[in-house]
Amino acid sequence: MARSRLMGAAGEVVTRLSVVLLLCMGCQPDSSRTADRTIPPNPSRASADSVFLFIDYTADRADTLRMVVPTPDSLTVLDVLRILTARDSIYLKTQAYAIGVLIEQIGDRKNGEGGFWLYTVNSEAIPRAASACAANAGDTIRFFFDER
Repeated sequence: MARSRLMGAAGEVVTRLSVVLLLCMGCQPDSSRTADRTIPPNPSRASADSVFLFIDYTADRADTLRMVVPTPDSLTVLDVLRILTARDSIYLKTQAYAIGVLIEQIGDRKNGEGGFWLYTVNSEAIPRAASACAANAGDTIRFFFDER
C-alpha cells in the first residue's frame, strides 16, 4: 500500500515537471541572433497568430523576437515590446507623456545620446506613441535607433 502511494506521488511529480518543462519550452525566445547580426524571420514561419519584433540597436546589431499573440486585438505595440523585452531580459525604459508612453531606452541605447527610438509597423512609420498603436496578429514591428 505504501509503495503504491509512493508510485502515485512520483507519477504526479513527473507529470507536474513535464507540464512545467513544456511551458518553459513554449516561453523560450525565438531569437535569431548570430554574432550580433539578425537573421530575418523565415516567411514560412510567419503566421497569422504571431507578431515579429525587430530591435535594431545599430546597423550591425539587432534582435529578432517572435511571440504568439494570445488575443490579437487587445495588445498595443508597447505591450508587445514590454512582453518580449521582459521575456528576453532586455532593459526597457519608458516615459508617460500627454500623448502616450514613449520609449526612452532599449538595452544600452538611450534617447538623446546620438539618436532616438522610432518604430514601424509592417514597414510603415507610425506618427503616434507605441502605447496608442494596436498590434495585430501577423504584424512585423521594428524599433530602430535613428542616429542623428
